[in-house]
Amino acid sequence: MVTVDGDRYRAVPQAFRDSLAKPPSDPLEALFSRGRLTTIPRPGKLRQALLEKLAEQFEPGRVYTEPEVRAKLAAIYEDHAALRRYLVDAGLLQRSNDGRAYGRPAEARPNPENDGRRAHV
Repeated sequence: MVTVDGDRYRAVPQAFRDSLAKPPSDPLEALFSRGRLTTIPRPGKLRQALLEKLAEQFEPGRVYTEPEVRAKLAAIYEDHAALRRYLVDAGLLQRSNDGRAYGRPAEARPNPENDGRRAHV
């Protein structure tokens, strides 16, 4: 965007035009910086899309301990508890009654009778 000319910096107008001409990036990608979530969007379509993407971090049919869930979510966002709560509230992650185990909902688990396709409940 700039070049150095001796002891001066000069703007390169074409670089600015090119960057403004780029199509808008994926709204989900805009929420991340260096692989970490920078903000949780307000409730709505964007938050739902984010939560669905985050739920993909959890393998259907596998049971995770609370520390495993915490570690996965803390690697993405500082407030891992909020992410966990939003995932549970959205029905994308289920919590055991004692709060010590988590997993994807049954409808997201592969059904061996239908060759790994999602089971229908």
